[in-house]
Amino acid sequence: MQDNKKDSREIIDDNTNDSVLRKESQSNADEMNPEMMEGEHFEQEVEDVSKESISNSKENNSERTSSSHSNGKSKKRKQKHQSKRKSKADSQSKEKDRFKDSAETESRNRKYEQHTEKRNIIPVILSLIIMAVIAGGGYIFWNQFMSEKQLDFLSLRTISLTGSNGTGHYVDNREAMVFDGPDLVKEVLKAVSVEITPNENLKNGDVVSIKMTPDDSQIEILKEHRYNLKLGTQTLTVTGLTDDNTIDFFANVSVAYITEGDLIAVNTTVDPIFDNVDDTQNTILKQIKVKPIETKKYRNGDTLLLELDIPSQTRKALQQQDMTLLSETKTITVQGLVETPQTVADIDTLDVMKQQAQQGIESDYKQGQEDARNFKIVNTCYTDTITANENFKNYTNGSLVFVFEFDQDAESGPIKKYTSYHFTNITTLNGKVQQDSVVVKGTQATQEKKESVVDPLRNVGFSCK
Repeated sequence: MQDNKKDSREIIDDNTNDSVLRKESQSNADEMNPEMMEGEHFEQEVEDVSKESISNSKENNSERTSSSHSNGKSKKRKQKHQSKRKSKADSQSKEKDRFKDSAETESRNRKYEQHTEKRNIIPVILSLIIMAVIAGGGYIFWNQFMSEKQLDFLSLRTISLTGSNGTGHYVDNREAMVFDGPDLVKEVLKAVSVEITPNENLKNGDVVSIKMTPDDSQIEILKEHRYNLKLGTQTLTVTGLTDDNTIDFFANVSVAYITEGDLIAVNTTVDPIFDNVDDTQNTILKQIKVKPIETKKYRNGDTLLLELDIPSQTRKALQQQDMTLLSETKTITVQGLVETPQTVADIDTLDVMKQQAQQGIESDYKQGQEDARNFKIVNTCYTDTITANENFKNYTNGSLVFVFEFDQDAESGPIKKYTSYHFTNITTLNGKVQQDSVVVKGTQATQEKKESVVDPLRNVGFSCK
């Protein structure tokens, strides 16, 4: 009987211990880091441990109840159960420690990763900023200094269409050019040759060809400044001309230049037959004249202003006929003049004439059977106006003289002597020397001193270098 009571107390104690074990298991689960208990696996593990503890408790109760009928076996079962329960408790304790360590490790790893991510993103941002600055600077450098800039002459809008439908024409006004670039490039654009064909009596729908032809020096300047001028022939279609009774009077005016010594007289002629007018209107227009133009020393490239002389009665007649003059003035450029070069630099055949003088003077001395050798040019003299002098008769327009030094034998040995070779009547047309008009005066007298050759030249207006 006492043994049964003792077994009953042991069963109660075991139930109490199982209850305490369940509470400890639940308490250990509650002590886990809340951040690490979000995973479903961890919650399931805790729940399984709790269920296993309760199941073990029930089995122990059952075993201890049956052991009341067998005292001998109950002790062995008790010992076996206690051993098993102790083993399970140790296992649960280890499992709890493992989960706790795992949670703490994972928490530390997550905080480290977050810190590392924040720290690692800073170099990335700095790298992106540096790359953006380098790329932007590179683009600016390339665009400013390395890239080739394209130039379309027509985009500069120096060519404008004027006149009425059937009498239109293009005007090239490059002085009004707007160009935001180097001055040297702008000067090239102003000077480059531009040909517009056709460029008279234009009407809407006509197609005009515009051709730009820069010379080698102009192309070189453009290349130095990294500009690429669109070359070749471009076309424009005439549009915007209006139909009215506007008359381009200057379309019937022709200009001729007459040389009078060193002066140029300008002669204007008006064609009396005007297009697109009736007989009455034509009679009115014939009453208009061009004012006289001053006679003076003009050169190619100079500009002339043509002005109309319109009587008051003619103005009234024009109004009555509803006729309007396109313009009463017109500026033209002098061209086609045969003119005298102003300086030696204006003589495009200078080297050819030097060679001609060298050969001529050597030949002349050889024919005279004079012992002369080692001819060389020591001075080049030029004038576009000869001062009247007996020794320079028939010298007209430009005159060019080469002064030579040469060696000649004497009793005392070789000595230096001097002579000269002369050209006159040098003229140019459109910047080119007219070879056919040049007069060769040939070899002049030998002199002992260079001054004896040069001074007489300077006295009549020559500039010697």
